[in-house]
Amino acid sequence: MRIRCPYCREKIRKDASICPHCQQKLESSNDNSLSFATTLLLLGAMVSTGIAVGLLWGYYAETRLWHDET
Repeated sequence: MRIRCPYCREKIRKDASICPHCQQKLESSNDNSLSFATTLLLLGAMVSTGIAVGLLWGYYAETRLWHDET
């Protein structure tokens, strides 16, 4: 089975560690899985942080408005 090199887009063997066309070192499929999992983890952390900041901002704004009214 053949895949495309992510650098030069030429077709190469799936198990190649270096592209024979552009000589770039290729990551193994296990490295890509770990990278994908890490990306999902970081994305989840950023979304959670954004929600937390939004909730804290809203709470701060609401309590400040409440204090301004009294």
